[in-house]
Amino acid sequence: MHGIITVWVITWRTIWPLMLATVALPFVVLFIRRRVDLAPVSAFLLPVLGPLLIVVWSGTFWAAEARATGGHWASNVLDALVLASLVVIIGVGVRYRRAPRYWTVIVVGVANFVFVLAAGFVGGMAISDTWL
Repeated sequence: MHGIITVWVITWRTIWPLMLATVALPFVVLFIRRRVDLAPVSAFLLPVLGPLLIVVWSGTFWAAEARATGGHWASNVLDALVLASLVVIIGVGVRYRRAPRYWTVIVVGVANFVFVLAAGFVGGMAISDTWL
């Protein structure tokens, strides 16, 4: 649990405005959805799951590849999570392209894109235990 929190804090220190926007926006959409016509909540919630999984994976396998004796399976899974998250972000943008106020989906997609890249970068450093 300590590693997960540490990866979250390091990523938070790097891009906290985007992380706050991506995590808080689904809740904001839930509250204002009755008054304003927006895309479904899943358009805002699905892209957030990938970066959160990346943070949890990286924190769980903190320093798993510190010694060069084993394989790089933890980094390979991290790379697969990053790619899958990017595919989900693009897929959500394509799926909800006809939603009302489509620009909100695009803004959330761009914010999540940066969140995925930052979490993948910090996660890669955490798994290899090599810090810049």
